[in-house]
Amino acid sequence: MPPRYLRQRHFADARRTPGGAETSLNERARQKLILALDFPSLGPAFELAQSLSSLVGIFKINIHLFTAEGPFAVGKLGQLGPGIFLDLKFHDIPNTVKGAVTSAVALPGVQLLDVHA
Repeated sequence: MPPRYLRQRHFADARRTPGGAETSLNERARQKLILALDFPSLGPAFELAQSLSSLVGIFKINIHLFTAEGPFAVGKLGQLGPGIFLDLKFHDIPNTVKGAVTSAVALPGVQLLDVHA
């Protein structure tokens, strides 16, 4: 059994969610971790994402991977569970950026994207 101070710390780190369930410190930390999938194709990106999907909260898809594999990559990676951060650095005239953002957030699992202003 762990020392008393560790047991107390564990219970102190547990938080109640609105539904009443406890969320551990590890779960809260996992939700904040972003795994950068900076690969030129889906194969190696998917392999790494699959092996670490239970440890991270979001996968980051960069412009190289998205250009090579498109929305299919977003869908396939999104099926693994963590959310998606599209790191596409949108920067153009406002109407073009608006259209790109609208299309991007419609993809399954997209939780974050970036815009350069």
